[in-house]
Amino acid sequence: MSSPPLLVNPEDSLWETHHKVQQQNVQLSVVADNQGYLAGILTQSSILQACDIRELHQVITLLQQQVHNLETEKVNLLKRLNSDLTEQVSNKKAKLKTQVQRNQLLADIALGICASLRLDEILNETVTEVRQLLEVERVIIYHFDSDWHGEVIVESVNIPQWSI
Repeated sequence: MSSPPLLVNPEDSLWETHHKVQQQNVQLSVVADNQGYLAGILTQSSILQACDIRELHQVITLLQQQVHNLETEKVNLLKRLNSDLTEQVSNKKAKLKTQVQRNQLLADIALGICASLRLDEILNETVTEVRQLLEVERVIIYHFDSDWHGEVIVESVNIPQWSI
């Protein structure tokens, strides 16, 4: 014998025993219980004979199916995440576009104020730009007096005959 036999417990699995045999590079394993009584002798070939090839094939097939299922789940998860991110980007783009339009409106109004010192022209330009930006039917500027009565100062409407 080239090396002393490996002592294993009967409760150890064949898999654990096989790994111990490979790690310690031994040819023979002695199986003994806790009291030291001999329960059996294992060799590498007896370990292999104890393995059922059909059972191993079924385990391999099951593991391959589980790997396939996990890959499918991963792909589906990535697709959902991609879709969510695409939607978030679209929402951000829409918000940015709206913000740019508002900023442009403010810049246009500021330019209009600078270009004209007449208040009525400034107010008319402002309500027209705001109506177009908000895409609404009507925008007015209403002047309230101290008792909450007042009057419409300027108005912009889509259809002039509906003007108040």
